[in-house]
Amino acid sequence: MGNKFIRGAFAAWVFGFVAATAAAQVNVSISFFHESLAPHGRWVSAASYGDVWVPGGVAAGWSPYVDGEWQWTDYGWTWASADPWGDIAYHYGTWVYSPPYGWVWVPGTVWAPAWVTWAYTDDYIGWAPVPVSFALTAHGYGGPAVAAPRASYVFVPARQFTGVRVASVRVPAPQVPTIYARAHRATAFPVTNGVVHNTGLPVARVEKVTGRKIELVRAEPEKLRVAPIPQGKSATYRVVAPKSERAAVIRQHERGGSQPAGSAEAATAHQKKNAPASTRPGTGTAQARPAPGESHEARGHQAKPEKKTEPVAPRTAPAPAESHAARGHEAKPQHDAAPPPSAEPRSAAVPPSHAPDPKAQHGNPHAAAPQHGNPHDKDGPGKPNRD
Repeated sequence: MGNKFIRGAFAAWVFGFVAATAAAQVNVSISFFHESLAPHGRWVSAASYGDVWVPGGVAAGWSPYVDGEWQWTDYGWTWASADPWGDIAYHYGTWVYSPPYGWVWVPGTVWAPAWVTWAYTDDYIGWAPVPVSFALTAHGYGGPAVAAPRASYVFVPARQFTGVRVASVRVPAPQVPTIYARAHRATAFPVTNGVVHNTGLPVARVEKVTGRKIELVRAEPEKLRVAPIPQGKSATYRVVAPKSERAAVIRQHERGGSQPAGSAEAATAHQKKNAPASTRPGTGTAQARPAPGESHEARGHQAKPEKKTEPVAPRTAPAPAESHAARGHEAKPQHDAAPPPSAEPRSAAVPPSHAPDPKAQHGNPHAAAPQHGNPHDKDGPGKPNRD
C-alpha cells in the first residue's frame, strides 16, 4: 500500500513537472495573439475596453463557450472548443458584450482552463465569462462568487452537462433569467504548480445529477497552450492585460512592424524615436528625408525650397468592415454591457463585406454612442455575490 502511494505521488509530481516545463515554452504575448487571431476576425477599439478582437464567420446569436463541450481534466473544468482559435480566446483573457460589435475578446496573458464563473440549480448548470475587472493572486481566487450580467449566462440541462456539445442542448435565452434567479453561484480558481485551475462547479454535484462518474480526461498542455503564472509574489494578476500595453502592440502591428522588445513604455519610446521629424516635439520645420539611394547633394542643390515636401507619417488603411470608431476614435466610454435577456445576443462579428455602422465609418460626428449595460441587471458586471 505504501509503495503504491509513493509511486502514485511520484507520477503526479512528474506529470506536474512535465506540464509546467511544457507550459514554460509556450509563446504568450499580445503580439502573438494579434498575429494568430487576425486571420480569423478583426481588431477594433471598443470604447472603455480598449483594443479587442471580434471573431469573424460566426452565426447570428453566437456567444462564447457554446461551440464545444466541458471536460474534467487535470486543471479542473476545461473548455474543449470547436473553434479554430479556441486555444487562445478561451484560455486567455475574457469576453464581453459590446455593441455594435456583439461579443468581443479582451486579451490577457494569464492562462486558465476556462475563465468562467458558475451558476447552477438541481436541474441546470450555467456559466458566463468573468468580467474584465476580475483578478487573482499567485495563490488563486477562492472568494465570493463573481456575478456576470445575467443575460451573458449559458445554461444546459444538468444531465447533459458533459459529453454533449453545448450548442445542441443550450437552454433558450428567454428562460435564462428565471433559472438564474434561483441558481447558486460559485467562482473558484486555485493555483497548483503555478497553473490556474477552475473548480467552482463541484464534481460531486455533477456526478449526482447525471447519475454517473465523471471521468478524468488527461489534458495536453501543449495543445491547450498552458502557461504558469510567476510564483512567490504577492502581486495581483488581472484576467486582461492593461490597455496601454495592448494599445502599444496593436498600433505597432498596424504600422507594419513587429512588437518592440521590453515593456509597453519601451514600445512607446521606440515609436517616438522612429516617428517622422514633423511629429517630434521641438524639431521646428520638418525637412524631407532623402529617399533610399539618393545622395544628399542631389537633394540639397537641385530642389528648390518651395518644392520641398513634408514627410508623411505612415498610415494603415482601415479594413473594409472597420468603422472609424473601431480605429480608436470613440470618445465616450461605456459600461460593461450584456445581450438583451429576452433574445439571443447579436452576432459577434460582421462579415468583412458589411460595415457595422455606416455613420461611424464615414466619421459622422452625430453617430449614436454605443449602448450601455442592461439597466435591469441587478448584479452588474464584476460584483461579488455573497450568497
